[in-house]
Amino acid sequence: MAANAAPVRTRRQRVWLRVLLPDALVVIGAPLIELWSWNHLPGFRDLGYVLGLGSLVVFTFYGIWSYERTVRDEPGAIAMRDAIAATVIVLYLVLLSWAVFFSTGVSTSSPATDGAANQATESINKVTSELLTSFTSITAVVVAFYFGSVTIDQVTRHRQEPGNAAAAQDAPPEKEVADPNRRDSDG
Repeated sequence: MAANAAPVRTRRQRVWLRVLLPDALVVIGAPLIELWSWNHLPGFRDLGYVLGLGSLVVFTFYGIWSYERTVRDEPGAIAMRDAIAATVIVLYLVLLSWAVFFSTGVSTSSPATDGAANQATESINKVTSELLTSFTSITAVVVAFYFGSVTIDQVTRHRQEPGNAAAAQDAPPEKEVADPNRRDSDG
């Protein structure tokens, strides 16, 4: 039993290296890259968030999928379902936190552009809130289908287990209901 403990611990450490560490680095690093690109790359002002979200999706999806396939030995469909659900949820939470805690970056450097900057900020905030509302709905649908499919999968597996089929056969037979039209001599 002690021989099996070391590989399991190593596998769990790989999950940290595959999913959690890259995701944490992306979540921390993307706003920093965003600040740098805002000041130094006027044509690519959203470079940090674009690279961050793309990297987050790839790291989360591949990390969860490979964990499910290699460590848990799950079939491809189950690993894919888990990876999609985890990716959508992580993406939603990160997008939500970035939208809430980081500003749009519109600056009001001169009094002549105050009106235009405020109008641009309101426009960006309106689009952001509409996108977050839509993405909230999409995330709710993904989570609902995930838990629905997990439930159906568990019920199907439970019914297909050999012990459950034998238990159904060992059950006492149902009592026969007497047919009022049947005579004892028919019998």
